Order: sequence, then structure tokens, then C-alpha cells
Amino acid sequence: NWDRWSALMRSLFGAQDVIDLMTNGYEDSGANPNDAQRNTFKEAKKKDCKALFYIQQNVDSQHFEKI
Repeated sequence: NWDRWSALMRSLFGAQDVIDLMTNGYEDSGANPNDAQRNTFKEAKKKDCKALFYIQQNVDSQHFEKI
């Protein structure tokens, strides 16, 4: 059931502090990023991987390959 799964994922993403990333995405740090931009990008990328991991853990093998 999509509605149930979607609600569970929103709750999980909120609890793991990745809901903003899932909603808004993140921007590339550009060609010549400063240290702060590199750190911000690195943290956003880490949260993106974290969110993807949670999605992959909560789908069956039939749907996993579609991600």
C-alpha cells in the first residue's frame, strides 16, 4: 500500500533528519568550492546516501531494482 509506505518513509526521514534533503534536494558545490561549501556538500551527499539506504531497506526485491 503506497499511502502506508509513504507515511512510514516520511516519519523515518523526519526522525533521521533527512526529510529536508528528500523534499528540496541539494546543490552541487560548483567548480571552485571553499571549505564551507565542500563540507556542506559532503554532509548533503551523506544524508542523500542515508535516505537511499532507508528506502532500499524498506522495499521488496521486486521494487529494489527500480530504485
